[in-house]
Amino acid sequence: MQLLGLPHSLPQFSVVSTLLFFGVFVIFALGEELGWMGYVIDPMQERWGALRASIFLGVIWAILHIPLHLGHSTLVIALASLHLVGVRVVLVWLYNNTRNSVFAVVVCHAILNVMFTLFPRNSFDAWLIDTLLIAGLALALSLIWDSRTLASTRLPGWMERLGNRQQES
Repeated sequence: MQLLGLPHSLPQFSVVSTLLFFGVFVIFALGEELGWMGYVIDPMQERWGALRASIFLGVIWAILHIPLHLGHSTLVIALASLHLVGVRVVLVWLYNNTRNSVFAVVVCHAILNVMFTLFPRNSFDAWLIDTLLIAGLALALSLIWDSRTLASTRLPGWMERLGNRQQES
C-alpha cells in the first residue's frame, strides 16, 4: 500500500500479542487443516489432480468463510473468496512439496491469519492488492508445476547437490 501511495494504517502490536495470536491461530488452523489436508485432499487429488482439487476445496473453504465477511460489499466478498481459493492452491502446493506435511500447512495458515490480524485490510485497495498477489502466486505455481500434482518430480538443483554431498560423506 505504501509503495503505491495508497492510504494505510501502521499496525500497533507487541511481540507478546503476536505470539499469542500465533498460538491461537495454530489451534484454529490445526482444526481446519487436519480435515482439509490430513483427510480430504489426498483422495480428491487422486481423482481430479492437485490443481482442480485445490480449486474445488478452495471454493468450499471460501463459502464457509462468507459469514466472516458479511457487512462488506459484494465485491469485497468476491475478492475475499478469490483470495481464499488462491491460498488453498498455495497450501496444496506446500503440502505436496513438503512430503504431505500437514504441520507445514498449519504453520503457514497460522502465519497468514496472524498477518491479516496485524495488518488488516481496511480498504477496497488493500483487498484488491492482497487478492491480486495471492492469485498471481497461485497462477504462477500452477503454471510452473505440473497441474496434476502441483509438485516437482525431482528436487531443485541445490537440494540435489546437497543430497549428493551427504551421500558421499
